[in-house]
Amino acid sequence: WVASTTCTNSVLMRSGKFAWCSKAGPISSSFRLSTSSTTVTQWGLPTLMQVTCHVLEEMLAFAVDCDGPVAIRYPRGSAYQGLQEHQAPVEHGKSEVIHRGKKIAVLGVGSMIPSCLEVCKGLKEDGFDPTFVNVRFVKPLDVKLLDELAKDHSLFATVEENVKSGGYGEHVSAYMEACHPEVRVLSASVWDRFVPQGNVDSLRARIGLGVADIRQAIEDSEELKRQ
Repeated sequence: WVASTTCTNSVLMRSGKFAWCSKAGPISSSFRLSTSSTTVTQWGLPTLMQVTCHVLEEMLAFAVDCDGPVAIRYPRGSAYQGLQEHQAPVEHGKSEVIHRGKKIAVLGVGSMIPSCLEVCKGLKEDGFDPTFVNVRFVKPLDVKLLDELAKDHSLFATVEENVKSGGYGEHVSAYMEACHPEVRVLSASVWDRFVPQGNVDSLRARIGLGVADIRQAIEDSEELKRQ
């Protein structure tokens, strides 16, 4: 293994196969922090987004056994301790459905899972029953799940701490437009421009990635207003 560290990212590589392990720091520029998952998906690598500490070991085991290179992105700070009751095995290209609801699907990526959990709680308080998905792989897309959700959902909300251009939400939007144009995709992501240094929570609020911002954007959508 070869390790290379920058101000916001660490890279672990093994000859032949390699796992790019990108670490997101608790105090950093969200723009710099967010570029890695877009970069590695553009390379065509299978890309996993780790959010809880108990699943990282399983993801590393998957990467070692995978027939080819794999990228894993994980937090630099304290890993999220929740959702330990949800420990579905890591399968290539498969997301984890935390709750199956209807009409609205919130697809959370990596470090945004705790925020998505709060968004879903707020939506339930307002009378909605959102599906909540932990997007373990940003590449390849779990198109089987997207096809299944398209049968009884009118709105997908993708939430990622990553630049919008080339990100998970953009790929989901392209797939849904081609295969399920009746379903709208709302992408919550980082501006495609530099963001100042600062605490991540304050930066998220500044660029519309706070819990209240995401929840409001979903509830303001035309799809919900028609219900």
